[in-house]
Amino acid sequence: MLAREGQLVANKKYDFPGAVLIFILLMGFWLLLSGSFHWQHLLTGTVFSLILTVAWAEITIGEHPRATSLSMRQVFLFIYYMICLAVEVLKANIKVAVIVLHPRLPISPGLVIMRNELKHDLTRVLYANSITLTPGTITVDLEGDLHIVHAFTRGAGVDVQDWYLFKIVQKLEGGDE
Repeated sequence: MLAREGQLVANKKYDFPGAVLIFILLMGFWLLLSGSFHWQHLLTGTVFSLILTVAWAEITIGEHPRATSLSMRQVFLFIYYMICLAVEVLKANIKVAVIVLHPRLPISPGLVIMRNELKHDLTRVLYANSITLTPGTITVDLEGDLHIVHAFTRGAGVDVQDWYLFKIVQKLEGGDE
């Protein structure tokens, strides 16, 4: 039995490109938060990023059949997506401020249940978090291919169903090539 368990551990493979990507993202986030390039900040960020990367690798070992790969197209699409998301967050902030400052407070809250065709958990979570980051909407639940979204107004609920950012996420995961 022990030899069999050892064999299972030996057959599992680490996702080295994925680990490098996670390390770069964590280190970038650390530098963004610390705002300093002092050697102590860099050392602390490197140590914590390495610890979290090793923990991530141990948790996800053998979970995916192939290694993480990113194309330049996906990198540029992700940057474009983040810019579009920032614009949408700004526009939604203005809309919510107008609603809150309106004397009659014209809200019509409700839940919207949406089905999506996203294949990967990462892109589902990215899209759900994008909805939540946008003021006036919150992703209440994400189960499989269903998003349950609470919208501040009926208009926000309708808009989130036909959001152009969804098409960008589909392209990002390679669904529209």
